[in-house]
Amino acid sequence: MRYVMEQIRAGTVGTPKFILVRDQRLFTRTGWRLFRSQMGGGALIDGGIHYVDTMLNFGGDYTYVSARSMNVAGIIEGEDTTVANLQFANGSYGTLLYLWSYRDPPTLPAFEVIGTEGGSIYEDPSTRKQGGDFRSGRNYVYGDPVVNGKKVALEHADVFRAEMEAFFRAVREGTEPEMKPEVALRDLRCVLDIYRHAGVA
Repeated sequence: MRYVMEQIRAGTVGTPKFILVRDQRLFTRTGWRLFRSQMGGGALIDGGIHYVDTMLNFGGDYTYVSARSMNVAGIIEGEDTTVANLQFANGSYGTLLYLWSYRDPPTLPAFEVIGTEGGSIYEDPSTRKQGGDFRSGRNYVYGDPVVNGKKVALEHADVFRAEMEAFFRAVREGTEPEMKPEVALRDLRCVLDIYRHAGVA
């Protein structure tokens, strides 16, 4: 994702105009995630916040949110389906789709950035590797980017392992964590703005 952010900021795709971020799956697990009171909401605040992070990293500060959240599959108490539209301060627009209600979804890019002059960056989902277990060492979240039609092969690191190692290193060395608290609060504020607009109390 850092590479994509660098390319956007460098103007490789021109001026970004539209950003699409999505994740679609069917929730089939048991446990505390079934209960809204224990989750603090539903699917969006649980797993969707990571995709909100991607949207905001690509688009920057937003000025307007419209959203719709609903419970479609009826497996969990909270919402399992959210569609949100954001307008960014830089004039671009974004759409977030986050679903825990979709059985056997098609394999689609998790992100697409469309810019001026035909510029684009999107994820090649065929290179995405997710093990489904944080101990698997195969959780990369996003596949390689395709920049203006050219695939870029990046070195992958397991995101769970890298995140934990960076956190422990910051604690041991007394340094700032890579994931700044301000960024985490930014993401949470956006989730709560989406919930408010969608009427999720």
